[in-house]
Amino acid sequence: MSTLKVNKIIPTAGVPKGGGGGIIQVVSALKTDQFSVTNTSFTDIPSLSLSITATSATSKFYVMASVFAACTDAALLRILKDSTNVGSGTVGSQTDYRAFAMVRMSASNHGFHYGINFFNTAGDTNAHTFKIQAMPTSGSNAIQINRRGDDGNYSLSSSLSVMEVSA
Repeated sequence: MSTLKVNKIIPTAGVPKGGGGGIIQVVSALKTDQFSVTNTSFTDIPSLSLSITATSATSKFYVMASVFAACTDAALLRILKDSTNVGSGTVGSQTDYRAFAMVRMSASNHGFHYGINFFNTAGDTNAHTFKIQAMPTSGSNAIQINRRGDDGNYSLSSSLSVMEVSA
């Protein structure tokens, strides 16, 4: 058996613009239980958090999130890298409402997977924590994670994965 160990992978034609070279490491989190948020401030979703340390400051992180959520009013999902909101909209006067997804159902028996994939610059070789947060915009309607709004018998799953990609 042979083992190949590298700390940087660059394609022979060079790194494509806006992309990266090769995958150096992958860290993933899977949430299989249900969770509900009624607090009208962003709340960490348990089990959708992970830590990754880049091997090179020039690396990029490829972030992939998929969250099953339901809310009969408006609710938001966002990703933090440490304490910085990443992968969200940047326009508008309400910075507290910047997110990668707005959850809004027309009926309480609905639910959908909300996802996003994007590159984020590592910038250093320190450990970074990525986590997903949820916030209903009204305290009268909770955002439900991994279940339909009105029925906890249907259990789904959500995930967060981050890959270090050489650049």
